Amino acid sequence: MRKKRRKKSKHSNFKLNPKLVWMGSFVVAFVIVAVGMGYLVYSSDMFKIKGANIQSNVPLSSNFKRKIEGQSLFALDIDSLVSQLLKEYPEYKQVCILKKFPSSITIDIQKRKPFAQIKGKRFYPVDNEAVILDEGEVYPYEHLIPIEIQGRVHYFKKGAQIEDQGLEYAFDLIKVLREADVLNEFRVELINSTKVQALYFIMVQKESVHPEADVGNPIKVIVGGSDFRKKIGLLKELINEKLADKIGLVKYIDLRYKKIYVGFKR
Repeated sequence: MRKKRRKKSKHSNFKLNPKLVWMGSFVVAFVIVAVGMGYLVYSSDMFKIKGANIQSNVPLSSNFKRKIEGQSLFALDIDSLVSQLLKEYPEYKQVCILKKFPSSITIDIQKRKPFAQIKGKRFYPVDNEAVILDEGEVYPYEHLIPIEIQGRVHYFKKGAQIEDQGLEYAFDLIKVLREADVLNEFRVELINSTKVQALYFIMVQKESVHPEADVGNPIKVIVGGSDFRKKIGLLKELINEKLADKIGLVKYIDLRYKKIYVGFKR
């Protein structure tokens, strides 16, 4: 038998393509240069924020400014700064921070506007989202209607958001009173919404065209928890048409039923 011849293995010579080697080297060199240039720009004093270049529409604390000063404009974390401001200042509703090259930022802050005040152990201003705006005062704030709500006799914390159905009804009533111009002639001294079905407010006439009227006499107006617009409309008609010269004698007005009940001083 013939012996099988072993096949000789062929050796392949792998050759690098000079063009590919040159292109690869060029890319690596370009990346290194780009990273180096980026670091130089990132660390350059030209792009570092200075205190004089921090512009804001409200005064900022020195601690907050120190946190920003010296940072590179490229590295500044806008979202983190916004979150910090909203946490430290709950009276801020919205914060917008814009970068301005080479080393400036502008901060635009929208504050929450007082809408009413909660009567507890102190008087606490709240905005229309029921957020407590400060630590409160012993005496009521001027031009803010006080509201009493159920079980709220303790102290409130600044920045807390109150969730209370009675407060929502009181807010709706305030809006209707403003739209109906009732607050032009009368001052609302209190809204009591501890019991929604018996919700009432105390109003005092600011001035009167009738000399005999007892201006400043508090009147309790009971409206309940529904149809505020209709009831306040009936209240205005009642005062203008039937009680104009007797308003100083009125003790209470009950608008919860089809028949309006008026109580007079004895």
